[in-house]
Amino acid sequence: MSEGEKLEYLFLNFSEFYKRCIIGYEYYLKDFSYNKVKTELDNAVLDFSKNIRTVVNDSQNKLIIIPAAVILAFSTFEIKEPFNTKNIFVFISSDLFAYMMDSFIKNQKSALKIIKTNIDNYKDIFLNKNKSKVSDLDKKILDSFVETDRELKRQENWMLGIRIINWIVPLMLLIYLLSLIYNMHSF
Repeated sequence: MSEGEKLEYLFLNFSEFYKRCIIGYEYYLKDFSYNKVKTELDNAVLDFSKNIRTVVNDSQNKLIIIPAAVILAFSTFEIKEPFNTKNIFVFISSDLFAYMMDSFIKNQKSALKIIKTNIDNYKDIFLNKNKSKVSDLDKKILDSFVETDRELKRQENWMLGIRIINWIVPLMLLIYLLSLIYNMHSF
């Protein structure tokens, strides 16, 4: 076939040529980028999981002092004189302690929120970037993050629980102080 015949054949059969190009391109994407995407996805899931664990470990190391603060606050309370300076100081200190711990917990929740935003952005980039006809890539991307999403939700709930426990300390101290005052005045 001469050059002219080849060009004429291509022109007459251009739709077939175009279909083959599309199939070749899809095949290229499926074989080449799938492994790359899978590796990158696995690394991202691992990184996000590590970030969540870092936030949790940081929290656990600092929040261990809450039970110690409860014991210290209740053991130093003067039962016989509820209105003394020491009791008021212990109560105010427990409020300040709860406020500082609450600030720390809010920072940890903020760190988890940033991680969640990064995960969501990562998913969006990959789901929009790979809009080819690779059938189950979107599902695999979403499935890869299922466990990370669960862990993130569990840690957010854990932070809420710690926050509640943190504020129970001064509340219980106040109730205890008010009951001492009530009992002192009722007799």
